[in-house]
Amino acid sequence: MKQSLLLATALMLGSPCAAAGESLVSIDPWLSEETGVTDVSLEGKWEFYWGCVRFVPHRHADFVYDVPLEDCQGGGQIAFTASLHRVDERLLLVVGPKVPDEVMLVLPVYWLFKVELDDDTMNLFSIDHESFDWRAAGASIEHKNGLVLSPTEDLMAFLSWQVGDFSFFEAEPEYTLRKIESDN
Repeated sequence: MKQSLLLATALMLGSPCAAAGESLVSIDPWLSEETGVTDVSLEGKWEFYWGCVRFVPHRHADFVYDVPLEDCQGGGQIAFTASLHRVDERLLLVVGPKVPDEVMLVLPVYWLFKVELDDDTMNLFSIDHESFDWRAAGASIEHKNGLVLSPTEDLMAFLSWQVGDFSFFEAEPEYTLRKIESDN
């Protein structure tokens, strides 16, 4: 529970300690519903080295999931949302906060991961920081200290011609999740 809470707190604050490397986050979502994927399902409970997550389809969109982060025995939950997309034949996952109704002010940030699915394994690859810096500069994508400030429309155009290059994402996964329970 303590590790899950620490991870969730770090993620919500956009802290670089949330992952092995520095986090690269965006103020606006990386992608819109135009690229949402419904032919691949992440539904179910997945285990990774800090705990478990359950991908629960959102009631309003098939490609959006509510994602509670919990210890693997079901205790303690902090929710995120995740949306699965396809750009240039690559699966991409946008992860952001799930804002409770009673919260009045939240500064959301969104992560982007390349997704590789193989049976019951999901690998999530972060954007390569160095590669992103020079690519973003050439495309006028505004960013500073790991925070991307450009609007979703600009990010979508940028990603449409970047994600096909294997060097855009890290070579090794940042997270590897194993499916331990299927909900469908």
